[in-house]
Amino acid sequence: MGKLLSFLAGFSLTDALDIAIVSVLLYLAWSWFKRTKAAFVAIGMLILTGVYIIARILNLVLTAYIFQGFFAVFLLAIIIIFQEELRHFFERLAVLSLRRRLAPASIETEELVQTLGELAQERSGAIIVLRGRDPIERHITEGYDLGGKISRALLKSIFDPHSEGHDGAVVVGNKLVERFGVYLPLGKDLAQNARLGTRHAAALGISELTDALCLVVSEERGTISIAQGGDLREIKDLGTLRAEIDAFLHEKLPQACEKPVWARNLREKAAAVLLSFGLWFHFVHSSKAVLRDYDVPVSLHNVPASLRLEAVEPPAVRATLAGPQRDLYLLDSSRLRAHLDVSRAEPGELDIILSRDFFSLPESLVLVRVDPPTVKVRLARK
Repeated sequence: MGKLLSFLAGFSLTDALDIAIVSVLLYLAWSWFKRTKAAFVAIGMLILTGVYIIARILNLVLTAYIFQGFFAVFLLAIIIIFQEELRHFFERLAVLSLRRRLAPASIETEELVQTLGELAQERSGAIIVLRGRDPIERHITEGYDLGGKISRALLKSIFDPHSEGHDGAVVVGNKLVERFGVYLPLGKDLAQNARLGTRHAAALGISELTDALCLVVSEERGTISIAQGGDLREIKDLGTLRAEIDAFLHEKLPQACEKPVWARNLREKAAAVLLSFGLWFHFVHSSKAVLRDYDVPVSLHNVPASLRLEAVEPPAVRATLAGPQRDLYLLDSSRLRAHLDVSRAEPGELDIILSRDFFSLPESLVLVRVDPPTVKVRLARK
């Protein structure tokens, strides 16, 4: 109870804010790892971090040193390998301030489904991008601003072969056709791109970089495909297409009965808070240099066989130790002793000035003072 009260007394508002910020960053990072299908990378990093922390606690110097160098190289590799995903992660942080302007698509599903069905029957190529919650401006080029209400007549006129922007994509967001004639990035899988037409490769490309849903009508085959999350698949019938679009809108648009933000993914959020607290406790709280007093018994060793011990004054001393709070917490005070070796002592009174050499202490701890600093030992012949 005493240690708990001491801990709470030293826990400040700054510490709480520190833990809160790290918790948010860890939660966002974990969400990003899940979205980029790199969860195994995150789990591997957590395991290595746990091994490193244990090595630090157990004072495994060589292991901790190797892991420090490994983390420096590993973090650099992460930045290089996931540079596009990291850029996307920081974009998601900015989305909060742009949410109203970059609202997800909100449409009349039936109008869109029937229009796509007619385009497929007529074998008129088309590509429509339904916004998710991610900004897509960085990934698209060219195009014309429109801001028109979604309708069968508008979409069919845009994708008419004689239209100026029929080869490009239509971007739908904020309940409107925002732009048309837009060029999208091609997918990263060059082998797969070689088997696809330009429209399908572009649909795959934007789905790899954002959470948008891309709808494609093949001019050659008269089929409808959807691209989402870097996956491209053909839709067999309009009922399936309708269900896919409804599921996407239900996921991306705020629902009236939807849980508030703070109530979603509670397990992941709780794990982020616990991990942040553990990191703070180990690297911040436990590393703070503190002073602590201990009552240390005086113990004599190697008393000559020809002598007997008459008195030790005082039998215990007050030692003040300084060091990281973690090491002082792990110190077993019941085994702490001032060890006096009197193997070369002569009969009479002996004054011994206590220093750190008389105490078995971890290297990280410093003996600040001893009260009293001198111990009197009286020995007499048997």
